[in-house]
Amino acid sequence: MIDYLRQNVRLYPDEAQNQSFFRYAGAMRWAYNEAKAISDRYYKKTKKTIPEKYIRYLIRQERDHIESYAWLKEIPYHIIKKGVANYCRARSEFFKGKKNFPVFKSKDKTRPSFYQRTDNYRRIDRGHIKISGIKTPVKVKFNMPDKVYDPYIFFDGKYWYLSYAFKPERTEVELTDEVIGIDVGLKTLATVSDGRTYENINRQKRILKQQKRIKHEQRKLSRIYRQNGGDKTTSGYRKQKSKVKKANRRLGNMRGTYNHEVSKDIVSSRPKTIVVEDLAVRNLMKNRHLSKAIQNCGLYDLLSKITYKAELQGTQVVKASRFYPSSKRCHNCGRLKKDLTLKDRTYICDCGEVVDRDLNAALNLRDYGLNR
Repeated sequence: MIDYLRQNVRLYPDEAQNQSFFRYAGAMRWAYNEAKAISDRYYKKTKKTIPEKYIRYLIRQERDHIESYAWLKEIPYHIIKKGVANYCRARSEFFKGKKNFPVFKSKDKTRPSFYQRTDNYRRIDRGHIKISGIKTPVKVKFNMPDKVYDPYIFFDGKYWYLSYAFKPERTEVELTDEVIGIDVGLKTLATVSDGRTYENINRQKRILKQQKRIKHEQRKLSRIYRQNGGDKTTSGYRKQKSKVKKANRRLGNMRGTYNHEVSKDIVSSRPKTIVVEDLAVRNLMKNRHLSKAIQNCGLYDLLSKITYKAELQGTQVVKASRFYPSSKRCHNCGRLKKDLTLKDRTYICDCGEVVDRDLNAALNLRDYGLNR
């Protein structure tokens, strides 16, 4: 069940607030890097892992007794504390084998963001919220809930956003007795067992045009970099870097919006049960010929949106077993076609059934839900 959802709300800071946001984001990145540097030195000396509390203690000592670290007194302490906690969590996940070893965060490659304490967050009125460390309320054009969880403020290359988790209100709707299966893929983004299909947005002209624009802007950035002899501090390089980020931002927004539209249209039919595949996207990404196409489609993002929107209206979401042969099984007779390849777009069975490959998989997923 979906207990919490995350939402991003655009903020409208003035110039002074904008500068403070960047300063706080830089401080949180510094805290992460400082925690890593302290941890590396400690391990090199003692061959042991330094506790998180001791890292925070050493940073407080630097702040209080070293003049060059006096600027930390102007930064809310919870931002520094969260930066250290983020490093320690990344280190812990590495030891568990879930992620790679944490590295230093670069200013150019890290999205500016900082943590906002929940108990310090306050909604002044419908159009303003109070951010800790900022004297004047920040303007916002959204009716936000009074109770939020894990609030973060981040910059996406163009605007500042407040990201927070909240408890959604479930709306009970009258559901049909229909059970539908959904097959996702690259040629067709989603195929529903009732015959509906949704094309891959990356084949649309507007996406191809935006991708072409990104390539143009990236080549221009590389040309400026070579002309400046590798200097990234010039104003021309920074302006062009901003254009590249905004172009990528627009492309990501177009893909995300399309996934929202597809998921909303699927769920709006109000079926009793939706059956989807339990995709191992990480394993699919290991195919170097298809990894980029899989990443651009956002298959995991689409299935996540379908799942939470369905559960909010009371629709049951069933995940078929990862090894269920939805593509190779004939939905008519149940016979398996073991020699089926990715090139075979039409499923032709010995029983005489001729059907689109993706539709056959969706029908098998529907039958999986009916026979549970």
